[in-house]
This record gives sequence, C-alpha cells and structure tokens, in this order.
Amino acid sequence: MLMRLSLIIPAYNAADTMERSVTTIIRKLELPKNEYEIIIAEDGSTDGSERVAFELSKKFKNVRCLSSRTRKGKGMALKDAFRAARGRFIAFMDVDLSSDLACIPNMIRKLEEGADVVVGSRNVKGSVVERSLTRGLMSASYNFLAQILLGTGIKDLQCGCKAFNRAALPFALSAKSDGFFWDTEFLLAAERNGLRMEEVPISWTEFKKTKVRPVDSFKMFASLVKLRLGISAAYL
Repeated sequence: MLMRLSLIIPAYNAADTMERSVTTIIRKLELPKNEYEIIIAEDGSTDGSERVAFELSKKFKNVRCLSSRTRKGKGMALKDAFRAARGRFIAFMDVDLSSDLACIPNMIRKLEEGADVVVGSRNVKGSVVERSLTRGLMSASYNFLAQILLGTGIKDLQCGCKAFNRAALPFALSAKSDGFFWDTEFLLAAERNGLRMEEVPISWTEFKKTKVRPVDSFKMFASLVKLRLGISAAYL
C-alpha cells in the first residue's frame, strides 16, 4: 500500500546543511510521520555527504538514502529516487530549503483536488522572493525565452520545488536531461500531454552557496533552443 508522500532531497556536497535541513523537515512538515518518507538522493559527493545521509537514515525510520559513487547530475539522481519512491504523491525540494516548507501541504492539497503536477512558483501572485538582481534577471530571461520558443504557459520552470502524482511519473522518467534542464523537459512533456498543471506561490530565499555554475546556465539556454529545433525528449 502506498504511503501519502515521498519527499526527495537531491544533494551534492551538502554535508554542512543536510542534517539541519532534514531535521527541520521532520520537525516542521505538517504530516504524520507514518504518512511520508524522505529520500536523500545523494549524487556522488566528495565532502562526506553520503556518510551524513546514511547516519540520518539510521536515526530516522522514515528517512532513506540513495547514494551514487559518481556524480550523475540532478536529473538522473531525481529519476533514480522517483523509481524508488513509495508515495502516492512525489515531491522534491532543494537541500538548502530555499523554498519554504509551508508550500508542501499546499501542494498536496492541490494534488488531492485533482492536479497532476504542482509547481512551486516564484512568479505568481502571492510569492515572496529574496534573490540577487543577477539571478532574478537570468531566471526571468529563461522563462520568457521558454514561453516564446516553446509556447509554455508555466511561469517558473526551474524552481527546485515541485510535486506530482503517479500519473505524471512516466513523464518525469522520460526526460532526457540528467542535469538541471530536467525540470523544464518534465514540465513541458506533462503540459503537452494534457496533464493538469498548477502553479502555487511560495516563499523562496536565495542562499549564497549554489551548485548552479555559469556554464550550467548557458547549457540550459542552449537546451531551450535545441528543443525548439526538434531535438526533444520522448513524449514532447
């Protein structure tokens, strides 16, 4: 029998924040502990993150650790965790908890009301966002370009907090990208195949330590152009 929620935390070189984040989730998440699991998708870290994740899985019964010997990329780490997830609903959020935990119960309500995919969005009314001007401009440019090139109605493709039901799982697994572009591919596939999409406002705070490098941002913009030219994921 499926539990209510699988909450996945992708983690790369996050030994300094992982324990605090996981214990915060367990303390603040508004769900009975027997209704959810936390899966730490540790992605070939070099700072001892896998040891921290393993210790957390021993300390808390509803915490599981999936660890990789080599770095596979955010997209692949997530897809491996999706395959292992035992929840009726599957959600994920960044290990630094840049997205406020209050969005998770709201996302679950939307899924229970019939949504297939719920996107935590920094670009809808009611969101509270703290980030640098540079990152804000890059994000706005990326989403604007996606809307122009690909016709998507989704306002925030890359926020690291999303949830979906099992009807959307094939689209989550079909996205070809193993890196940060996975989010965009997944959402476009789900949208174009008629799944019910909803965006909800979130409180989001930028932290100085980010795993997104300038080259990653360039690759994501280039991937948008490739999709427009027809080099696309399955289902798109």
